[in-house]
Amino acid sequence: MRYTTSAPPVQAPGDLDAIGLRAGTDKSSKYHGYLTVYEQHVAHLRNEDMTVLEVGVHKGASTRMWEEYFPNAQIVGVDISPACKELEGGRIRVELGDQGDLDFIGSLADRYSPRIIIEDGSHRWGHQITSFEILYPVVEPGGVYVVEDIHTSFGSYIDTYSGGHPESAFDYVAQIARGFVAGVVADPPRSEFEAYCRETFESVTLIGHAVIIRKKPTAGQTWRRASLDRIVRGASSVRTTPYDRIGGELYGANGNVVASFDRIIHQSPVDLGTVSSGVLENATTLGAAVLTSSGEILEESINCIANVPKYQGMDRQAGATRWVARRKFDPSEGPKRAGRTPVFLKSAWDSNYGHWLVDAFAKLSLLPVLNLRDKPLLIVSEQRGPMKAVVSDCLELAGFGSDDVAWVGEGPWEFDSLGVLGSLSWHPTSKAPEAIQYLEHVTRTVEPAGSERIYVSRNAYGRRRLLDEDRIVSSLSARGFEFVNPEKMTFLEQVATFKAARVVVGNMGAALSNLAFSKSGVQVAALATEAMPHDFFYDIVCHKRGSYLGVQGESGDAQRDMSSDFSIGDVGKARLLEWVDERI
Repeated sequence: MRYTTSAPPVQAPGDLDAIGLRAGTDKSSKYHGYLTVYEQHVAHLRNEDMTVLEVGVHKGASTRMWEEYFPNAQIVGVDISPACKELEGGRIRVELGDQGDLDFIGSLADRYSPRIIIEDGSHRWGHQITSFEILYPVVEPGGVYVVEDIHTSFGSYIDTYSGGHPESAFDYVAQIARGFVAGVVADPPRSEFEAYCRETFESVTLIGHAVIIRKKPTAGQTWRRASLDRIVRGASSVRTTPYDRIGGELYGANGNVVASFDRIIHQSPVDLGTVSSGVLENATTLGAAVLTSSGEILEESINCIANVPKYQGMDRQAGATRWVARRKFDPSEGPKRAGRTPVFLKSAWDSNYGHWLVDAFAKLSLLPVLNLRDKPLLIVSEQRGPMKAVVSDCLELAGFGSDDVAWVGEGPWEFDSLGVLGSLSWHPTSKAPEAIQYLEHVTRTVEPAGSERIYVSRNAYGRRRLLDEDRIVSSLSARGFEFVNPEKMTFLEQVATFKAARVVVGNMGAALSNLAFSKSGVQVAALATEAMPHDFFYDIVCHKRGSYLGVQGESGDAQRDMSSDFSIGDVGKARLLEWVDERI
């Protein structure tokens, strides 16, 4: 919904308080005395077409006050008491639920984008804090969030309202306000949410018993996750094919890695269900994300980022159902070619070889369902160095030349219409068989070349290096293995090499995505640093109905993570060679 601002009517000072006194609300000067200060913050919004959300209705005095004061606003009251439903009518709507139910509060955030929120609910610390964390992000830019009765954080109220929460609501808000006021000399934020607040607060006003927070007009909006088939009429759907997991072995893995692998193995059969594709009108893209003019972020565009906390200046809210931009952005006009429909072929992190192949390129298999009259204009990520050649080679195999491609940066970009292809992967654990089949099909003319036994190195990459690689390679070479460095090979050379390979040993990295081109029944041993899970490449081997061994090494780094250099040592080497000898 778009809102327009008109000048408020001439009104006497204290108009809101006068209405509050007539309505009998305890917010008036007869009781708390909030309203004269509130009016300083909301008078300019009086004639707006907007939503005002009030948590805590009670007998409805303040709800009726807001309805009278804001003649064009929808008033949404929230309360736990069914009796409050009697207030509904006209511009008043009542939502029933428990403020302590995070799913319920989240459902409010999913359905409403209020310009003003007044939180006057249970006054319990935990409820005040979680309501703020969930609801403040969906306050519209230039809006207001009020926490009432925050004096329950003090004195004799502590025992009644703390609820065992370790931090009072006032201390929580004060901590955020401290960082906001300190600005460039502030201590680091305690959380991404606190960082979001620091960047979007315009002001924090403390009054007796309440805190008033104004959001910057330049803050970004909320984008709610939605599937393409809910947005585009006539979207085309394709039913993907379920597939089964294979068994697998991990050697030397820690408990977390083993538990993760066990969960994946037992997710069988794997079913990605139905995927939808269609042409979206008035679309905006930001990185890989596709945003609609009505405030949705398409599920089909965020399969790789569904669980990351932030992306391209947007913060993911609880459950990944909402993304909130920290700042408004001004899109540039996207590339156009006369008579050709732009089709979005981007994915998060598609400068990575594996992400490009599986999460972006393979989606071209869905292109026919768009039923375009003419050849599309493919919108792909601007690439650097060898990856630009990889992407160009892939697209040429698929029948798209340089005139058919527009290379774009992260954006934002605005399109009058944009073809959006469904997602054929759930990163990182699952890929639809149709994705692997497309990669096989598009490279069908590439002839196999090289050894049936290969060792795949990534030591030239500079991180996640196998420190005892020379010892491993020496033993494998004696068993007829060819040393392969994919980073020094063209795309077609990599395809040809993996097509020929029957047994593959390698340091886990993007080059193992080439297993998509390998023979059915390929045997794979992946060497990994101790923190590296086994999911993305194991899943490809499932499609090939091969076998999989993961050998976990050890790192000497102070901070041991997926990027750490590592060694598999004598014991790991012995298990690897035993596995190899069983297969040659």
